[in-house]
Amino acid sequence: MLRSRMSEDTINSSPRAAILGFELIILAALVLLSWQVVNSELLTLEPELVGVAVLVDLTLTAALCHYLLGVRRGGLLAWTIIPVMILGVITSRLLLPKHIGRDGALPLLGAALVECCVLGLAVFRVRTIRRGYLAAKRTGAETFDALEAGFLALAPSMPLLAAWARLEFQLWSLFFVGWAFKRRPARGPNVFTHHRQSHWFTILGVLLFLVLMEGSIVHWWLHSSGHTVAKWLVFAVHFYGVVWLVGDLQATRVYRSSLVLKDGEPTLDVRIGLRGSAQVRLSNIAEVTTGSWDKVGQDEGLIALQGTANVRLSFVAPNPYKPVLGAPKPVRSLLIHIDDPDAFKRTLARCVHDSV
Repeated sequence: MLRSRMSEDTINSSPRAAILGFELIILAALVLLSWQVVNSELLTLEPELVGVAVLVDLTLTAALCHYLLGVRRGGLLAWTIIPVMILGVITSRLLLPKHIGRDGALPLLGAALVECCVLGLAVFRVRTIRRGYLAAKRTGAETFDALEAGFLALAPSMPLLAAWARLEFQLWSLFFVGWAFKRRPARGPNVFTHHRQSHWFTILGVLLFLVLMEGSIVHWWLHSSGHTVAKWLVFAVHFYGVVWLVGDLQATRVYRSSLVLKDGEPTLDVRIGLRGSAQVRLSNIAEVTTGSWDKVGQDEGLIALQGTANVRLSFVAPNPYKPVLGAPKPVRSLLIHIDDPDAFKRTLARCVHDSV
């Protein structure tokens, strides 16, 4: 019986290996064809169209081939489409000359294609994401934390992909509907801001003005020069930048650190925009130190708008810390930036005294 089982597994694995080998041949042929196109006269005649065509072939066409052969027939997981597209973006950048896409339009178009693929994968596998989302919501997770858990259920071995998908959905939702649902951020003695001392809103406003001005000028110049494809690529890139800047501004305005009661125990909910988050029980804080830190030591986490912290929270036991991308990890101390660190320290001391 064992021999028959082994022979059956061998028979089943042989077609799968043949299919995956055939897929590799097709992908190699796509790379070879793109290399021949790049080294032909077409590149000198229509460099922009050739650049877009090579990028689309090595991302969308390669992803479709991988889905039909590797996923549908070869038994690979659906999320493996994403690494195929990322490799396609990298390969296209290596094949194309440096003067094509010099303004960053082609790499960013490739990133947009990868994100569209992530969105498409989410649509096709929405049941898996929904199960992970509902399971996280039942444990009390917030909406976007639960969404990240749903994407993590889709690709358990790729927490970075789940965090990136969550960040994208969060930024776009903040850009389109964030102002309607979160018009007034929380205020009070137990709520702490992070953007005033660093003048972050002023910096974002200047960057937003520069992006809009530069985008308008470049768009008009490309339109008058007859570069239709490049015109819309540049428009898409600048619009994407506006979404990120406005989304980050809204997140910084709304997501602030605060003292809350969780399971009947005073807890510091650290949220600095979309830079990261942590929930620290006051009983786990060993020491609060004010100063200036711009480097993260071993077993430390950093949550700040511009990379410089002025408060160090040292813990009695390791405390989970969630960076902007990636899975949560335990740290011995957390570096954060607070607009008024002295008032923050006094408020924590008062709450610890009241709880005792």
